[in-house]
Amino acid sequence: MAPPRALSNFRCGCSRIRIALSTWISEDVRIADRSLHPGLEALAEDFALFDAETRDVTVVLFDYDERGRVRSYRVANDSETVARCRDQYALALGASVPLAQFMTERLHR
Repeated sequence: MAPPRALSNFRCGCSRIRIALSTWISEDVRIADRSLHPGLEALAEDFALFDAETRDVTVVLFDYDERGRVRSYRVANDSETVARCRDQYALALGASVPLAQFMTERLHR
């Protein structure tokens, strides 16, 4: 099994900031460990779903440069993109655990 793909320093720093802020405002922050769930290796694109449970769902896809920095965003609401992103989200969610559980398990490894 391949090791988990490391985030670039930029993405890692941004992720830490987002996690800290999200936790501070009591959002449900979840972590999925690729090394424990081989099915997650197929997930290679970053996106955000807005109004995901409605007919007016919008997807924002992230595009990165070769250094891992956000180069651009693409907004989509076509049925193929929405379905693909919903499926990817469901896969990641099914493999994820709450941040507190993840941190506790990491401490006991």
